[in-house]
Amino acid sequence: MRVFKIFNSIDGEINHRGQGSFSTFIRLAGCSLRCYWCDTPHSRPLDSGEEMSTESIVDKVASIGCKNITITGGEPLLQDVELKKLCQTLWHRGYNISIETNGSIEPTGLYGVSSWIVDYKTPSSGMVDYMLPDKSFLSLSSNDFIKFVIADLQDFIVAIRKYKKWKSLGLSAKVAFSPCGKDMVQSVFVWLQESYLFDIILNIQIHKLVSLE
Repeated sequence: MRVFKIFNSIDGEINHRGQGSFSTFIRLAGCSLRCYWCDTPHSRPLDSGEEMSTESIVDKVASIGCKNITITGGEPLLQDVELKKLCQTLWHRGYNISIETNGSIEPTGLYGVSSWIVDYKTPSSGMVDYMLPDKSFLSLSSNDFIKFVIADLQDFIVAIRKYKKWKSLGLSAKVAFSPCGKDMVQSVFVWLQESYLFDIILNIQIHKLVSLE
């Protein structure tokens, strides 16, 4: 499969293990979307990175020595056949796996994944029309997370409408709002507080406060 980078860092965003937990990241190459505010554009081309076998990926992960795995991208589900084999192999060797995905491909059919972190793209991304139907987000479990990146008030309003609709339909997954940049943190905090939406997580990218990657 096509791998952009394997490295050890912290889960700086929402995760069932908790923000700040050390994890080995497997960043896969290639993405189906072109978000305006993407912070990893270098991994978007499918031909970026290098071709690696499942065995060589697992050997690299084992050499790092961390049992937490975060598979990200790019968009990992573009390589679904290889990803399935990788997840099975890692799970059978005792790794705890979470996958970050962009919300445009159904997050199903993978064995051994403990938690999904699924984006719902807001209008500022330019990719909102590519999102999965509501039923896909409603099928996520209480171990999973839905993340909205908030770049302005319009994003916040759209995200709140989606959140309230899903809650009324029995949403199980946890929901987080991720301010797009430092300048938005205070605004998103105040908007959430003033809306009395106390079960939404304010997701600040704490990995950007350290230099581990």
